[in-house]
Amino acid sequence: MVLEISPTWRCYDDYANSLASKYKKSRSPNNRCRRDRGLRVERLTDIDRHADRLHALYLQVHERAAVRPVTISPGYVPALAAALGDAFRCSVVRRDDEILGFVTTLRDGDTAVGYLIGLDYSVNAEIPVYLRLLHSVVADAIALGCRRLSLGRTALEPKARLGARPVPFRIWLRHRQPVLNFLVRSLLGVIPHAEAPERNPFRA
Repeated sequence: MVLEISPTWRCYDDYANSLASKYKKSRSPNNRCRRDRGLRVERLTDIDRHADRLHALYLQVHERAAVRPVTISPGYVPALAAALGDAFRCSVVRRDDEILGFVTTLRDGDTAVGYLIGLDYSVNAEIPVYLRLLHSVVADAIALGCRRLSLGRTALEPKARLGARPVPFRIWLRHRQPVLNFLVRSLLGVIPHAEAPERNPFRA
């Protein structure tokens, strides 16, 4: 799911103002929840300090995935931030000092990649933490100066409502051991996926 970023979007507000009225209305309950429940969305810079909390939130999402070939360690996000520098963003949803969710955005040339995400599902059942994180990735992608945002192929409906559309992709893998090539090809073939809905949230 890829969102093409308009050259006219200099900040998140430009993106929000380009949405059709019914999609703007769909954002307002999220904003009310954030305001009424004392939530705030902000960029996290002291990642080392919060590594264990980020990892615990990541595991809540990871353990729900149908296919989990790799599980990251608590030190992975801090190491990623250190390696990528200005090409890395980590945004969080907080209530007071508690982090309820996080998402990372990586810049790869002129493409931003919504990468790792984690959230407290018990809170998300009452407050739309996941949707706030999706919108924060859009804001981070624009701030990073990217021309497109890649969001992966899960949670298709909310991503389509952001303006993201499905695009084809290929993976090229080759191992020295032919038997491993066969196993990986078989694994990729059974990963479940749904068809993305058709949505156009932008004004004509």
